[in-house]
Amino acid sequence: VEKETQRKSALAIDYITKEILPLDKRLKLRGLGLILGIDMTELGGDSASLAVMKDCFEKGLIAERAGRDNAVFKIMPALTIEDDKLLYGLGIVKDCIKNYLANKEVK
Repeated sequence: VEKETQRKSALAIDYITKEILPLDKRLKLRGLGLILGIDMTELGGDSASLAVMKDCFEKGLIAERAGRDNAVFKIMPALTIEDDKLLYGLGIVKDCIKNYLANKEVK
């Protein structure tokens, strides 16, 4: 179980590092194992993470926020999650952050 959790953690961290963090240099990865977070403090903090969380929820992904001022978008999947579902959920997060960034630039 521990090795499988480590493998899934590496999969999630790899995806976040290669696909999500490059969206904006102000995004930071936090966490350990499969308890991960995308720190949005420098991107607007509470309002940024709230907007992304709401967008994720509208797309069927339940998410939470954590950290100081709720500025961290929390990613905490079940340890038994299948790889394809993990990547699908992370894809939703990526799309929602992209939407937030695009809408912020328009304003």
